[in-house]
Amino acid sequence: MAGRSVVLAYVESYAWTDLQPFVRTLSASGYEGDVVFYTSDLPDSCTAHLSRNGIDQIPVRRLNLKGAYPYRNWLRGGRPETFIPDISVNRRLSSFLDRLDLVDTGLGNWVARTFWHCQSARFLYFREFLRSHPTYEQILICDVRDVAFQAPPFSEPTDDRLHVYEEYAQVRLGEQANNASWVESLYGRKGLERLQDFPILCVGVLHGGRTAVIRAVDAICREVVERYRGWGTDQGVFNYLVRTEQIGNVVVHSFGEGCAMHLGIAPRAAIPTDSQGRVLNRAEEVCAIVHQYDRHDDLSQSFLGRTTMAS
Repeated sequence: MAGRSVVLAYVESYAWTDLQPFVRTLSASGYEGDVVFYTSDLPDSCTAHLSRNGIDQIPVRRLNLKGAYPYRNWLRGGRPETFIPDISVNRRLSSFLDRLDLVDTGLGNWVARTFWHCQSARFLYFREFLRSHPTYEQILICDVRDVAFQAPPFSEPTDDRLHVYEEYAQVRLGEQANNASWVESLYGRKGLERLQDFPILCVGVLHGGRTAVIRAVDAICREVVERYRGWGTDQGVFNYLVRTEQIGNVVVHSFGEGCAMHLGIAPRAAIPTDSQGRVLNRAEEVCAIVHQYDRHDDLSQSFLGRTTMAS
């Protein structure tokens, strides 16, 4: 499928050193399409580096509610407790929007973009961007800090479907504490039981044709506005929507299959590399997109070394 391509991401409160591996390896891969970052709370030095490396930036203003504030609850005998606005405030806001049928309104979208944790809020920005830029036909949405490239992201034959990627299959969703908790908080015990035996899908990399990506982003946006439960909402929603087939035209790639790999929970022995330290997929081909490489010291050093060489 021919047409314009875009790599779309969101970055918040990072320094240039955090983003450099992504930017340098993407450039070194030979990718020739557009790269667009929504940005918030970046130092001027970082935005300058991004500009010099051809990254289009869209700055946004958000209210940071990610902190945790310990206090003593004197109504309960001075017991130590912690106030977490992203949970205590935003969950109530989400329920309020749902009860008043404001989920699919401009107000509901503004609240989510402004207040929700950036991992969930980013999808509202991505939807806005894709609706206003109809010429992009191939779209990659991905994390940034722990993503690196070994080949152009659209180097393989592309199609109109949405491509998503499983994490290491020996760890099922119900066995991984964070993912199990996120799904249960969003969809209850029955929801978790439906998903617990599946491998985990990671929302940190998804790509495909325009129609399929927009359909997926629309579905994620509605759920994160209506059901927001704090950090991890996007991941829980993504797994549930895909596994219950509420997003159509999806290709689910097993761990090591295709052009992207999530390495976070995989043991090092399950990640093949070649003599140059490049991560290989199951077909023993160089994997184009490597996510969570920093969970393994030798891979982290390898990518950082390549970043330095690319500089």
